[in-house]
Amino acid sequence: MRPVVVHPWEPRRRRNPLLALYRWRYELALVGVVAALVYLGQVIHWAAPLALVLTGIVVVATWEPARRAVGDRCRSVVVQHRLRSAFRQLWLTTWDGRAPAILWTAPCPEGLRVHLFCPAGLSAGDFTVEVRKTLAAACDAREVRVEPNPQHSAMVALVVVTRVSPGERGVPGET
Repeated sequence: MRPVVVHPWEPRRRRNPLLALYRWRYELALVGVVAALVYLGQVIHWAAPLALVLTGIVVVATWEPARRAVGDRCRSVVVQHRLRSAFRQLWLTTWDGRAPAILWTAPCPEGLRVHLFCPAGLSAGDFTVEVRKTLAAACDAREVRVEPNPQHSAMVALVVVTRVSPGERGVPGET
């Protein structure tokens, strides 16, 4: 009998379909909204969904808080997907292939705050300087800071710095 060889590119765990639905919830919600608009156009009139979409575009384009909220939410979705890919590429997983779970992403003054739940075997200490540099490059950010939770060692917050403060210019460390 031959030994079982696990290659790095093969998944070591079975995929969880509910987890996939949770990870792609924003994209699935967008598909649902498009389907609802198509249905609305068939039931009422073809111009009704067009009017709704144009109204939404005008509101987002002219109202600063709406534009900022939509931009922050889009950025948080992209950062979540990029972090999940970077965790796999960096082998920032447990022995059985579990990566840190992204619980929530919220805007903060520096950019985004990503709340993670690290499975047993991973902690804030695994986010070394090199790992943080790679995560920052993956997220197209200036830097990534790690803030461990003082009460729960499995909870970690990553601060993905995407915004430049008004007094700061250039790359840190350069003159």
